[in-house]
Amino acid sequence: MGSEMCIRDRSWYKNAKPLNALYFSPHAFVYNQKGVVNHLVGLNAHMNPLPFIMTYLQVATNTKNASNVGYQIGAKILDPIPGFTLTLEFNATRAGLYESNNGADSLFATYEVFDNLNTLNYYQHNDQMLGHPIGGDMNELLIRAQYRLRDLFVSGAFNHVQKSIEDFQVNSDYFQFEAGYVLNPRSNMQIVLGNINRMERKQQGNIQETYTYFAFRTNLTNRYFDF
Repeated sequence: MGSEMCIRDRSWYKNAKPLNALYFSPHAFVYNQKGVVNHLVGLNAHMNPLPFIMTYLQVATNTKNASNVGYQIGAKILDPIPGFTLTLEFNATRAGLYESNNGADSLFATYEVFDNLNTLNYYQHNDQMLGHPIGGDMNELLIRAQYRLRDLFVSGAFNHVQKSIEDFQVNSDYFQFEAGYVLNPRSNMQIVLGNINRMERKQQGNIQETYTYFAFRTNLTNRYFDF
């Protein structure tokens, strides 16, 4: 059984001149309020209770209001039977997690970034949004499974998102199924037949999309943590 834990600390600085020198500081908890729009503190942890099970956890909150939290909890089950993997994950963020200390600068909570006139002051790094891509005030369930027998494989994924936008909710479901053959194990070169089905339900009406595809690809493995 193995485990690991770390604490992370991030300050969101307002885009302004002159630039605060602490913007470049890698040291946790070393910051001042000058130019700070929001300050996030978080915890990462993972544990392997059994050789084939890895569990992981992330928790984050901001200094504006400790009740504005976000968290991720999940488990990966690796080869309980040869060739089978399963991932279960739940993510949640409260509405104010990415808000600024000044509510007027709160871009990321309910709107797309560039819908606001003050487009520079949002939770970002080099104009790339940070945090969960769906934003605040949402719940997400993710299930992924794959089974491989020699060079043949099948995989499936289900993703359910519930997001609140002002006074109404948007619910979306995403299903993906693939079956394929591995041509070259070293580069994971594959031929694949797949289908994606997506449904979005909201007050204005429902949207359903179906996409079937045939692909020739290499599917390289990431050997780093996503977050």
